[in-house]
Amino acid sequence: DGVFEKGICLYVDGRSYEGELKNGKPFGFGVKIWPDGRKYEGNWQNGAPIGEGKKVTPKGTETKGYWEGDNFF
Repeated sequence: DGVFEKGICLYVDGRSYEGELKNGKPFGFGVKIWPDGRKYEGNWQNGAPIGEGKKVTPKGTETKGYWEGDNFF
C-alpha cells in the first residue's frame, strides 16, 4: 500500500513540492511552488490536490478554498 514519508520533490519544469509523500507522489499535507511564484498549500492524494487548501499568487494574494475534482472553490 506504500509507505508515508516526508520529503522534497523537484520537477524538471521548475516546480517544487515539500511535504508528505506516498510512493514518491504528494500524498497528505504539503506545499507546491511554481517557478513564477504561485504556491498551493494543502492536502494531496496521488499527486493531485484534494480537500481544503490555500492558493497564493505571485503577488502574495491568498485564496482559501477546497478542491472538488479539478475545480477549486
